[in-house]
Amino acid sequence: MKKIVTILILCMSQIANAQPIKITVPFAVGGAFDVVSRMYAKFAEKEINKDFMIENVVGAGGIIGTKHHLKSSPNNLMITSSSFYSHIIREDFKLNEFMPVSIIAEAPLFLLVNKSKNLTCEKLRVPNIKYSIGSNGKDSITSVPANFVIEKYPNVLEIPYKGMSQAAMDLLGNHIDAMFISGFGLYRPEFDILATTAKKPFDKIMTLKDCLGIEKTVQTQWLVFASPGSSEDFIRQINLLTIKFVNDKETRMYFKDNGMLSTAGPLSTVSRELTNELEDWTNRLSEDDLKYYLETVCNRGNIDISSLPISESMDIDRLNAIYKRFTYIKQNIIKVPIKDSRGNIRY
Repeated sequence: MKKIVTILILCMSQIANAQPIKITVPFAVGGAFDVVSRMYAKFAEKEINKDFMIENVVGAGGIIGTKHHLKSSPNNLMITSSSFYSHIIREDFKLNEFMPVSIIAEAPLFLLVNKSKNLTCEKLRVPNIKYSIGSNGKDSITSVPANFVIEKYPNVLEIPYKGMSQAAMDLLGNHIDAMFISGFGLYRPEFDILATTAKKPFDKIMTLKDCLGIEKTVQTQWLVFASPGSSEDFIRQINLLTIKFVNDKETRMYFKDNGMLSTAGPLSTVSRELTNELEDWTNRLSEDDLKYYLETVCNRGNIDISSLPISESMDIDRLNAIYKRFTYIKQNIIKVPIKDSRGNIRY
């Protein structure tokens, strides 16, 4: 009987070890995050002699895939974008639900147009012409710079997609005028790159400031999280594996060709880096939203939206969304100056 129990335990251990490590990617096949995730899985399989499986779970700018990840069994992974920070600020998820493992890399985004339309920065600045920009969904990483443009040019409309591959096809067919991409995976010879969201010009590509007069900048990160309940040993192993991955020759070449900077570091630094980036994201709130919030809420000396008298000119949905974000920032990240009913600044 003792031998049978021992054999059963060994068999169960082998079965458990045979289960592939699943990597949830909250974005469509073919995009920058899918490509890097597949490169990572291929590298990891060789390094630790274990199968990895990519699961593309798309929708809602990454929210559906992130929910899927949080329901995954322990010792699985998710590789996602900086839209993660937007979801935390909006309270779609709580930061303590996640187990950070590594930040693989970061890169600016690039504004693409179809060459056949002969669109230039000067033409996009014309205020009385309607333009459309494709994104990977509201609050996705590609939606962020699209909204930078919309804030400055109200004649521009965002068209959300469930995957940037479809947006690229529509750009190719001239169904949309422009789109932002992370990396050059979706770039085609038929496209022109007008600008980058980086602070400085990249490979002779001008910045959004030089192109459209937009001061704001943004970069996306490739973030790695372990599923809830993952073991400390698993997290440490994946962190070390990620550091090896970014130093691999093939990886370095891909990063260089796609404007990506390796950022993978020791596990002890990951949480701090996430917190710092989250704080930076709170500072990217729209100036219009800030002005609207202060005028309609703070300057009335009452920050309880439910008690405000509702007027026809007041966009209550927008107020509620902004209020949630500012409340989160005030309580968790930074101190936000608020005017009371007497005009005094308080925190």
